[in-house]
Amino acid sequence: VLGTYQPSNTLLSLSADQYTGGSATWSDQSGNGLDFTVSTNASLKGTDTDGFPYMNFGGSYGIAKRIVSSALTNITAPTTGKYTIFCVTQMLGTTTPQRTLIRGSSVDHQVYVGNNTNNLGLYDNSGSDFVDSGFDITTAMSNSRNLLVWELSTSSPIYKFQLNESGTDSTITSATNYTLPFCCIGGYHNV
Repeated sequence: VLGTYQPSNTLLSLSADQYTGGSATWSDQSGNGLDFTVSTNASLKGTDTDGFPYMNFGGSYGIAKRIVSSALTNITAPTTGKYTIFCVTQMLGTTTPQRTLIRGSSVDHQVYVGNNTNNLGLYDNSGSDFVDSGFDITTAMSNSRNLLVWELSTSSPIYKFQLNESGTDSTITSATNYTLPFCCIGGYHNV
């Protein structure tokens, strides 16, 4: 999720300031046409006290889903075997329910905070289940807006996370059957 700056080779770019409130489409600004479907509820998009627009996936407005021909469809798999994700967000500060930032169409939560924990990691549906990165989101992420950066890869380390350009990575080196492509932002698509 990026603002106005577009690095070269951007695969997907979604920004709250580029979303038109009440629209069912959150348009990909990268030029690749990887648009997401969202609720038309006007409260989905808000503006914080500093005047920054945001998308509210913690409310009752649902999540962003990539739907093609009426089916959940993952975004394009990276040709490099690696996604770098930049996201400005605030996480829910409760340990229930699970908190999913991105999820694949049929398996795996690539960025996930599980039930009854505040640890950030991934969920490998057909392998290792919850894999912990060792990062506790209560450090800062649940009460303020932060820059979160992930490097997700098909080779080790498969998951590197950094908060607010701290220079310190939380990593996961492997998960049994973990996959990268995702189709949902802001939650688990069956909820």
